[in-house]
Amino acid sequence: MIDAAQRAEEESLLDQTLVRLDQKTYEHFLEVLDCPPGGEGFERLMAAAKPWNG
Repeated sequence: MIDAAQRAEEESLLDQTLVRLDQKTYEHFLEVLDCPPGGEGFERLMAAAKPWNG
């Protein structure tokens, strides 16, 4: 039982990522996340055949 709990805890911790940034870089990171996706790579991805469409 303890082993199962320990494995569950490890999996939970491994699913998390810690990113340390200074304030200016963090604000830029948030700006980038708020921008709508675009560009050639995004267009190509959206045009690709979807496996669930058959």
